[in-house]
Amino acid sequence: MKKNLLIGCVGSTSLHQKWIAGDCNFDLMLVHYGDDDRYKDDGEYYIRAKGTKFNIIADIFDQIPNGYEYVFIPDDDLHMTSIQIDRLFELAKEYKLKICQPSLVGYYSIPLNLNHPGSLLRYTDWVEIICPCFDRETFELCRNTFTHNKSCWGIDLLWGVVLGHPQDSIAVVDDVIAVHTRPCFWGDNYSNNNVHKPYNDLKKIIDENNLSWERQVYSTVAKKEDYDQPSELRVYPCLEYTKNMCSRLACGQAIPPFENKIF
Repeated sequence: MKKNLLIGCVGSTSLHQKWIAGDCNFDLMLVHYGDDDRYKDDGEYYIRAKGTKFNIIADIFDQIPNGYEYVFIPDDDLHMTSIQIDRLFELAKEYKLKICQPSLVGYYSIPLNLNHPGSLLRYTDWVEIICPCFDRETFELCRNTFTHNKSCWGIDLLWGVVLGHPQDSIAVVDDVIAVHTRPCFWGDNYSNNNVHKPYNDLKKIIDENNLSWERQVYSTVAKKEDYDQPSELRVYPCLEYTKNMCSRLACGQAIPPFENKIF
């Protein structure tokens, strides 16, 4: 048993095999909501379950083994490597984060999540349901929020409420980048589960808890510049390359060159 756990609720076009290519310092629990067992040998744990992502997590909660320091729950359309995921766990522990997420490039819903190249991490009031990473205690504390509604929209706002709105333990980790490869709001999370008007679920949570629609960055931990780093490693993903990569991955095509250098 390793120190950290990644739980992937995955469908037929999942990218989770990218996450586990190479050495991993985390265990993988796959929850397949499809109709076959194509992924049953891909991780340390395997479950078949139907539903929306965090409704599924709530349903299987008692089957999740104890003893892990952090639990990371990314969507299955995120392109990440095992090195990046291990780095996320490492920084979460180093900075004693209760909830965090990698920064994003590609498709996005809220700009706060997008990667800031000069930042190591940013303390915020929120991370998105697309890829939260919880310490085990916070995971337990937030358990009851997972079934607040069917769509899961807005439950990520409740996590800050549960923690008492801290300003130094929720963060977007810019040192780790996840490529969101498919357009937002079009996933089979909605079509498979007859989810309609999820915006109403979000609005209800905001209204009931007197929350702001605006998300906030409290402070930033700057990235230390490594001026001795070779030039060929100092590459930041340009927009055209990222768009090309996202569209290729979404269509199941080969990734263009420089994947390892940029991501």
